[in-house]
Amino acid sequence: MELWDLYDQDRKPLPPTHPQGRKPHPGEYHTVVEVWTVSSGHKILLILRDPRKEMFPGKRKNTGGSALAGENSRQAAVRELREETGIAAETEELTPLGVFRGTEAFHDVYMLRRDIPIGKR
Repeated sequence: MELWDLYDQDRKPLPPTHPQGRKPHPGEYHTVVEVWTVSSGHKILLILRDPRKEMFPGKRKNTGGSALAGENSRQAAVRELREETGIAAETEELTPLGVFRGTEAFHDVYMLRRDIPIGKR
């Protein structure tokens, strides 16, 4: 079971950690990261979601997921990128694009500029 760190609306840490799958209480947020991998030819890498996923099964999406307890946003982005695509990147290679607060999470969006073979599978 994954555990997430929780934050208040100002992104100040809250105790304790939160188990994945349990809905946060109002005013509690966790961190979600997104990584847009863009080639020098301006092509964007999209991955295919597992057909067993509850939300958007079998749909295309960018790389991303929730930060685990103890991870900072950039560490989570590098981990998710490697887990979902096999691409190894360093935290310094990620360009921050923005942050927005959703109903249950802070969404940190990054871009990785990398020429990789991109094709439809």
